This record gives sequence, structure tokens and C-alpha cells, in this order.
Amino acid sequence: MHISSPTPNTSVIIPVYNVEKYLARCLDSVLAQTFTDFEIICVNDGSTDNSPAILADYQTRSPIKLKIINQANQGLSGARNSGLKVAEGKYVCFLDSDDFIHPQLLEITTYFADKYSADLVSFNADEQYRKDSRTDIPEFKVYNNPDRIPFRQTNNPLLFIKSRNRRVRVHITAWSKLYRRELLQGLTFEPRLLFEDVPYTLRIFRNYPKTIILGEALYYYVNNDTSITNTKYTIKSVQDHTIGFKIIDNVYKTAPAREINFIAKRVLFGKLKHQYKRIMSTQKDNPADISSLKTAFLEQLDFLNTNGWFQFPGFRVPENPYWYYKIKSIIETRTVS
Repeated sequence: MHISSPTPNTSVIIPVYNVEKYLARCLDSVLAQTFTDFEIICVNDGSTDNSPAILADYQTRSPIKLKIINQANQGLSGARNSGLKVAEGKYVCFLDSDDFIHPQLLEITTYFADKYSADLVSFNADEQYRKDSRTDIPEFKVYNNPDRIPFRQTNNPLLFIKSRNRRVRVHITAWSKLYRRELLQGLTFEPRLLFEDVPYTLRIFRNYPKTIILGEALYYYVNNDTSITNTKYTIKSVQDHTIGFKIIDNVYKTAPAREINFIAKRVLFGKLKHQYKRIMSTQKDNPADISSLKTAFLEQLDFLNTNGWFQFPGFRVPENPYWYYKIKSIIETRTVS
């Protein structure tokens, strides 16, 4: 058991926007942690539902642990940046307010970070819970001895993105990691970017942080129908991907060819495939929007092609060649179909 100190060991940053259905469960999961030396920073990002009242109630119950920042809506990126500005912990983790965490998440991740002087501790999400979209609380696995948890140590977590081996798989999400706060100094999320996690994470990886990869599922991702990933696909969605790709291109201009190729195969093509499917779905549901979406997508592909992201010197094409040739065909024919 860890006793809280004047300066908390870990800062848990939770952006909050219209999540009255999920917020109590999220906060309960943090307050139920077996590791107690932490602060919770909730950033109320202009909520118009009952979320502010829920936060006020929890602050009354936990006035020392829970800080609340109220601000006009700035989006997920802005809320996270506001939380980072006031974070005092040695470590930082991000938690989306419609999700929740395993009661030993902080205990396990801070243990590994301290023991191995790690800059970053990566962990998995419960994929079955995500698929089921359940509202009940699962029966949590109990870890009696963290030393018995399998892990992998690396200074290049980039190379473990979407690994076929789930035990060493690294996610390109902000919420799937515990960070040493020093690692995040000078780094902010791009304001109002819908594609915020990927460029932020890859900027961190470019610094080759000392990383511990845990295969255990310590985070519970909830498939919220009103979340950004499930809302209407707009031209801003495509343009934000382009902005994100430009950030990545700038950061990795001088990176080894192996890393550039890895990003192209494991990250870029997945995002292009996702966008293409959303655009074609929009074509069926909202045909009036399709022309601008296709134009923006072609502009994005032109940028990537001009900057060499579809060239693989000495490497194979992506694991799924269909999408590689599909994208090449769109560029050559100037037709998104």
C-alpha cells in the first residue's frame, strides 16, 4: 500500500465532455486503485449534460485527490493539454472518460517504471469488452506478484506497433501508456485535431524512450456510439489526417528507412484504409458530401506520394498488398471508387 504524499506520484488526466452515462464508472475505477499515491485531473471541456454535477459530487467525496478544470470546449487535445499544464506527478497517464481501468493498473505500471527506470510503460486494452460494448463491470484478474508478469524491454517501441504477438503489442493511443512526465515536456497535442493520438505518440517514439511492454489488458475501452470515432465522417476528418501525416513526415524526415517503412506499413496504410471505407460509406448515406471528401483524400494521397511514403526501398509492400495497390491505383487514376 502506498500512502499519498504532498506531491503525487502519478497524475491521471481525464478529459470530460458529455459523458454522464459513463463518468461515475470511470472515476470509480481510478478511486479503487490499489496504488493510492495519485491525483485525478478532470478537465470539464464545456459539458452541457450532467457531467459537471457528477464531478462536483466526486470532488466533495475526494477533495484532495480530485482536481477539476472547467473550460470552454477545446476538444480532446485541448483538454489533455490543460491537464498536462497542472500535472504534478512523476508519472502521467491519460484516461478517456467513457472508459475505465483495472484496479491494479497504477500499481503495476509504476512498479515496472520504477524498477527498470523506464520512460514509458505500455499495456493492452481488453478487446473482448470493446467488442461486446457491455455496461457491467468485468471480474478483474488479480496480480499477486508483478514480477511474474511477462514483459519486453526496448528503446524503440515503434517496432512493436500492431505486433502479431499480443504480448508485445504496442498501441498508438495516448491512453495505453504510463509516461514519465519529463518525457512529455515540450510536447502538446495538436489543438482540435481529430487524429491526435497517432502523431503525438510517434513524436514520443522518435525520442527512443526506454520502454516496458506489458501484454496484460489493464484498460477497458468502451465502444461509445457518440465518441469521435463513431460520428459522421466529414471533410475535417480527412483534413485532420492530412495534418497528422504532415507532422509525422516532419518528425521522421531523417529517421532510418526501416522506421519510415514500418510506419507506412503498420500505421499509414491502416489509416488510409479506414478513411477510404468511411468515405465510401458516406457516399451511400450522404451523397452530397462525397465530392469534397474525395478531393480532400486525393490531396492527402498526393502529399504522401510526393514525400515518398509509398516507396519501399529494399522492403516488401504492406502485409495486405490489396490496399497498397488500391491506393496506388487511386493516385494514378485520380478516382476514388
